[in-house]
Amino acid sequence: MSKQLFYIYTPAIRLNSAGIRVLHYLCNALNQNDQEAWLVLHNPKGNLHPIDAELNTPILSQEKVNEHLAEGRTPTVVYSETVPGNPLKAKRVIRYLLHFPGALGGTKKFPDSEWLIAYSKKIMDSVNNCTQSLFLPAIKISELPSIQTKDPNLHLMYAGKYRAFVGEPQKPTNLDLVEIHRDGPQRQPRSEVLNLLSKASSIYVWENSSISTEAVLLGTVCIFVPNPFLGELIADYELGTDGISLSLEQSEIDKARESLPNARLKYLEAQRNFENQLNVIIKQHEIWAENLPTQSSMKIPVISYTINRHRIRLFFSMLKHEGIRKTFRVVKEFGYLRLK
Repeated sequence: MSKQLFYIYTPAIRLNSAGIRVLHYLCNALNQNDQEAWLVLHNPKGNLHPIDAELNTPILSQEKVNEHLAEGRTPTVVYSETVPGNPLKAKRVIRYLLHFPGALGGTKKFPDSEWLIAYSKKIMDSVNNCTQSLFLPAIKISELPSIQTKDPNLHLMYAGKYRAFVGEPQKPTNLDLVEIHRDGPQRQPRSEVLNLLSKASSIYVWENSSISTEAVLLGTVCIFVPNPFLGELIADYELGTDGISLSLEQSEIDKARESLPNARLKYLEAQRNFENQLNVIIKQHEIWAENLPTQSSMKIPVISYTINRHRIRLFFSMLKHEGIRKTFRVVKEFGYLRLK
């Protein structure tokens, strides 16, 4: 099998974003499996730490693109489902569906020419022309602190995307909840978030988020608050529901707490399964790309530009598909139009 060329289109690393971490980890995993993968960063200038130094994730330059094309090599570009269109005008596109299409804004349909790969079986089953999944566990076990003695009075809540796409969450319990913030001026450092998760007795979550997995790995029961935005759990097939309650009933929360020790075993199994899934996809990719058009030119984003053009495209895509009220609520919460 020949070495294949992949460009992963992604923002700079953000430890509080599982989706971004997955894209960086995918680049690293491809390079570790004797492929050639590069990150195409579409962030503006100013990020001092755009990659995880522990990963093999080289940043693509225009000079390297030109070198690849001059050698007659055509890259396959990997976009997530939130990227509008095909900004690199790539001839070969893999659309990695990290969430249910349309859930975070943007289109629910993609061109027939793109190869759709779902992050989980649940996402795959929700998309008609998607027959492949690749579940890449996004949490480094080595990064997690030791499980501390649980504070019976410490209970957390998380509604990062819910606040942006829906609004103010209504607390479902009389417990005093400490909120973990994903964005904005109240956002806690990642080390503080993990420390809170290691101490807390429970966390109430309004949306699909990897914070639920971090919680159960740290021995904290996760209670998903039923609401339309939550939908189905993305990775219940891959990770199971040990340590998780989908009900606010105390009996169900108690059951979830009892099953917490199984969560880490299931997670480690998912890590092992990823390598097998990736090897299958690499072999399938070689066949899929064999008769596709070649690329003669490609222009990638210049990291020194001032305005984040990706965020501008995302803004107008959301405006088209979600309407003005929701779009500006997302801008307020996430700062999609901020320059840096």
